[in-house]
Amino acid sequence: EKGDCSPLVTVPTKYDSLAMTNTPEEGSSFNEYSNHFAETLDDRIEVLYTGPAVVPEGIPAENVDLVKELYGDRLGIWWNYNCNDFLRNKLCLGPMYGLDNELGEKTDYFVSNPMGWAELNKVSEATAADYSWNTDVYDADASLEAAVPYVYGDGELGQAMMVFADHSTRMVGGSNSSGRADAPETRALMDTVLKKAAAVDDLADDADVAALRAEFDAMVEAGNYLAEHSAEVDSTNTGGTHSPVANFQKLASVGEADKVALTC
Repeated sequence: EKGDCSPLVTVPTKYDSLAMTNTPEEGSSFNEYSNHFAETLDDRIEVLYTGPAVVPEGIPAENVDLVKELYGDRLGIWWNYNCNDFLRNKLCLGPMYGLDNELGEKTDYFVSNPMGWAELNKVSEATAADYSWNTDVYDADASLEAAVPYVYGDGELGQAMMVFADHSTRMVGGSNSSGRADAPETRALMDTVLKKAAAVDDLADDADVAALRAEFDAMVEAGNYLAEHSAEVDSTNTGGTHSPVANFQKLASVGEADKVALTC
């Protein structure tokens, strides 16, 4: 025994609640593997689990209560955000999202699974620290707005990163889907303009159109700036189709296409 290595933490092979339970046809109880693992595990060892799925939309308090019926009061969260190994062509820079504010009272600790980019990870990981420290009052949007300047400053680099991060938060890969919607305010503005376009012939002087054009300009400017200063964003950037610089260029390209669509 090593006195400075406590507690020991393990992850069962069936590490989400869906995998732990039987199918409806088999009954609603936990399956044989999970029951045997819990019954034979030393009481001093704590258990990590990922929530209702491997990469779930969130973890409600009720889901923790369910798993605690199996493992008792020795449970921690292994949160598979902001990892992007199932969607490597997109950077994951959003806040911790979809996590119940009561989990701090119901679990022992919180572990976030990051991407492979050392510096870029710090944005989402800063929000993970915020959630872990201020679980009961955590606000995802406020946390993201604080995290970006904390990591990149409030100068031109930080401002460009805020635009990029806002547009790169949602991860969707089949059954693995998690994170805040990309740029929700921009999306809402786009919807407003589309509705107006269906009802009004001339929107040349419309304030919402002007605001949307400014959003698209900001995407282009931010993407180009970050592509030119990618080494300042993450020194581990090695290029390639999944690299940060490729994602920055993609943001600029999408912004340019949006501007063209807005003039049609």
